[in-house]
Amino acid sequence: MRSDGSKAEARLQPDPSDVNGTVYLRKIVDRAAAKRLFIDPVSESIVTYALPKNTARSVHPTGGCPGERAGQLLGYDVYVSEKKDAGADLAITTWHWSAPALDCFPLRTRIEIVQQGNPPSIQERVVNTVTSADPPDWLFDIPTTYIERKPSEVLREQARRYPNMFKEPRPESTSDLDAAYGAQRP
Repeated sequence: MRSDGSKAEARLQPDPSDVNGTVYLRKIVDRAAAKRLFIDPVSESIVTYALPKNTARSVHPTGGCPGERAGQLLGYDVYVSEKKDAGADLAITTWHWSAPALDCFPLRTRIEIVQQGNPPSIQERVVNTVTSADPPDWLFDIPTTYIERKPSEVLREQARRYPNMFKEPRPESTSDLDAAYGAQRP
């Protein structure tokens, strides 16, 4: 997160065009431009949404976070909170280890998905380092050669470019994404 409240999240993933390469899929919240962007290097696409005014903010220490005290991560006191969601044959449990000194930013998140008849699926996101400085500019760069696309178009372009790695999206699975995109255009 930059000092102006803008933030970027970069997820390293394999580059389908290079067996040994990697690319960063980025999510950017640009407070100054009042936009939320998803940058996909696989399809060379940008998906842009309007940013609600109350979404981006600067980091300020708080007195505490939801949950119970859970020691420290990366030298920061953390609180762990647990949320359970359950349906007929699906149970999702999410834990966040959040740091009050970082405005309750989660330094660790664990999601456990249990679906009847399947082995549990566990996803973990762990922060490796925290630096008290503005992040590098490249995280916020918007490629000028990338094309603005709806979410379904991004998925179709991935499938067109790399049919062995990506499947053509089904309209029923992307219609809600496209509707949200249309409603949130800046």
